[in-house]
Amino acid sequence: MLSSTRSKLIASFLGVSLLVGAVSLFVGSQLLYKSVLSEATNRVRLDLNAAREIYLTRIKTIKCPVTITTLGPGFRSALKSQDAPELVSRLRGLAEQAELDFAGIVTNEGTTLCRIGPDSIPKKKVQTHNP
Repeated sequence: MLSSTRSKLIASFLGVSLLVGAVSLFVGSQLLYKSVLSEATNRVRLDLNAAREIYLTRIKTIKCPVTITTLGPGFRSALKSQDAPELVSRLRGLAEQAELDFAGIVTNEGTTLCRIGPDSIPKKKVQTHNP
């Protein structure tokens, strides 16, 4: 059946067409995959940059009131004398200015000296001896 010239030409054109189509499909799918992956990577990078800028801006807005509060002589003297009620009132003002949900002061030993919110001045815990 493939002995005639006409059949050979049709088969060769059909084979070349299928080969070119397969190569085009492969190359096109690779280009499409790379462009989609590149676009997704670019969007993620831009979103992460935006999130970092939002985070850094928030840090700057918190840093200013904290610096102003801690540099004040009233705060320093209250901290040295560990005057918890005075520190709580200053922390409340700080939290209001910096729009903080929570704030507190911790001693060098790691115990909470005071914080804003309920139970702002924690009671002294009595250490029981563990036999």
